[in-house]
Amino acid sequence: ARDLADLVFPSRSTLVQYVDDLLLCSPSLSASETDSLVLLTALANKGHKASRSKLQLCQASVTYFGFLLSQGSSALSPTRVQAILSFPRRCSPRQVRKFLGMAGFCRQWIPQYASLAKPLQELTRFSVPDPMPWPPKADSAFVSLKQGLVAAPALGLPDYSKPFTLFCHEQSGCALGVLTQMRGEKNRRVAYFFVTLDPVAQGLPPCLRAVADAARLVEMSDSLVLTRYELLLVSASYITVKRCSQLNPATLLPLSNDGDPHDCLATVSAVTVPRSDLSDVPLPNSDLVLFTDGSCFQDNQGRLLAGYAVVSLSETLEAAPLPSVTSAQVAELVALTHACFLADGRSATTYTDSRYAFGVVHDFGTLRQTRGFLTSAGTPIKNGPYITALLYAVLLPSALAIVKCPGHSMADTDVAMGNAFADASAKHAAAIEPSPDAFLGSLSVSIPPPSLTDLTLLQDSAPETEKESWVAHGCSLHPDSL
Repeated sequence: ARDLADLVFPSRSTLVQYVDDLLLCSPSLSASETDSLVLLTALANKGHKASRSKLQLCQASVTYFGFLLSQGSSALSPTRVQAILSFPRRCSPRQVRKFLGMAGFCRQWIPQYASLAKPLQELTRFSVPDPMPWPPKADSAFVSLKQGLVAAPALGLPDYSKPFTLFCHEQSGCALGVLTQMRGEKNRRVAYFFVTLDPVAQGLPPCLRAVADAARLVEMSDSLVLTRYELLLVSASYITVKRCSQLNPATLLPLSNDGDPHDCLATVSAVTVPRSDLSDVPLPNSDLVLFTDGSCFQDNQGRLLAGYAVVSLSETLEAAPLPSVTSAQVAELVALTHACFLADGRSATTYTDSRYAFGVVHDFGTLRQTRGFLTSAGTPIKNGPYITALLYAVLLPSALAIVKCPGHSMADTDVAMGNAFADASAKHAAAIEPSPDAFLGSLSVSIPPPSLTDLTLLQDSAPETEKESWVAHGCSLHPDSL
């Protein structure tokens, strides 16, 4: 690279170098002839030799790294396509990964690559026997990828004097994108982008999932548009996020439920909290005012003790040891769950000093439930069964506020005294020797099957867009309000 760093071409050609592979781009045939001679002379003077078998001299179309390049467009070379088409079916796990690698290298030319490759990727995600099972969906994916290569379009080369437009679409957990530039009066496709969203993004509401989709695709197109992003889609002044009002090429075929008018904030709010009327400030004139706390600590003998308590200002309503619990977070979840069961059918203001338990209810519990309590790596999150029980329990009171209060406060207020009382009761309960019939299971409550009242409540709290979707699919309201 240093040998050619100072090379100047008289006809203003551009040299692209990758290790020892050189591509000289010239504005005309005469410029190509002149500057090619300059390049070859410079290589000879530096002691380098050009390969005659690889030489493609002064041609309007050349093959470079398996791509067929010509003025304004790029396509897959027939040799690269043929290598993938000749790949045998029903191969070993190692060969499937090799096939995915070869096809993935060409994914920029294959519409919906992520969706097509997903069955094969899932087939090789875990250890599989050799020979591996070959289900029909894997065979269909194998054939579809090859067909996508055969029909691969010629993509336009990026013109950095024009702005880019990135069309995004999310389908079946995959982010699909088409990068385009205006050519005349039409959008010319420059690249296809595809990526499978992680479980966290897949569990988001549709509106937020669309933003996550766009962010991932902008990140993937970063190297092609030659621009760096500080905060994707947020602080970058050169990015504008707009709803697509024309036929989105990333969608390929329009779906019947795409583009329904809705309030994004209302939709997100409805699907990120367990109940729409849940409050984080005290309710006026509530039937019950409860204080909860969970405790987990080591005694003098090094034993781990845990317990929970639900109290009012004047008495302990419920307190018990938790012999099988080894986490203060779990103890807090159990305490809050029991408080909701005690308030069944009544209005209640419940205080907790646990930011974690408060966040489960108000911030992220429902989202984690939506994505199946999986992390972004696809592994189970901690405390999933306890979160499930709590999200069910918060539906039981007629009205509910779960309020975060400071822990271990010395203030002379009812909230501080109630929290201190709950803390002392939980620690006392943890130190009690459990009886044989004490709570030993993984959950402190059993979740009964939902009643008709529960189903009615859940349906009433559904977003209006979801209700409209039910009607569009032929659903109707039964006389019993279901």
